[in-house]
Amino acid sequence: NHTLLSYEILKTHQIPIAGIVFNGPANPSGEKFILNHTVLKVLLRVPELNKIDPEIIQEYAKQIEL
Repeated sequence: NHTLLSYEILKTHQIPIAGIVFNGPANPSGEKFILNHTVLKVLLRVPELNKIDPEIIQEYAKQIEL
């Protein structure tokens, strides 16, 4: 729900969206619904993390292919 609401707001305001980052435990049916509805590509999948800091964000950002 949060992903779809964010998508709609960004689309309404004509803000470009490169794709989606899924985080936490996998939810195949939910992810499929989101991808079909938005027609966006998956940029990255991030597992559930105990800690998020600038270094961890930097490491995951390097994995994104635009």
